[in-house]
Amino acid sequence: MGTILFKHQVLGTKEIQRILIITLCWALVHSVFYIYRYFSTLDLVHLHKLSGTFEFWPDFIATLFLSVFGGLIGGTILVSKRYVSNSYKSYEYGTIGSRLHFVLWCLLLLAIGLYIWVFVFYNLSGEVARSFSNSVQNLVVDLSVPSFFATMAIWGLLISAT
Repeated sequence: MGTILFKHQVLGTKEIQRILIITLCWALVHSVFYIYRYFSTLDLVHLHKLSGTFEFWPDFIATLFLSVFGGLIGGTILVSKRYVSNSYKSYEYGTIGSRLHFVLWCLLLLAIGLYIWVFVFYNLSGEVARSFSNSVQNLVVDLSVPSFFATMAIWGLLISAT
């Protein structure tokens, strides 16, 4: 029997299948939204509101890779949290609690990811002295936009509903 130990709990093959299904759904939804964003951006280029060229495949593969990685992490959190909560609380409490828990983790990990992304970018471009301040400034701008939280809450609820 293939099992994975998680603190004091054991995730069996049924739970691993659930994690893989969540990962597949996450990757599918991310891929569809990436294709939508790509064509929306392409429309703006054709309307001459944006300039430049945008490669499809490198960003699509990166989106797919990150969505699979995030799906594995998120699926594991959802399944293990639900497994623990179902042992001593009602089903509804476990489902709602795991979804809210997942949305909060998504917001936290995305904020950390946005900071690290900009920090690494400025370090690689040779502006090491400004990387910290630019990373903090970018994170503050991203977190101050209400649509950021709405989008992340919708994504978290959509993915956790799988």
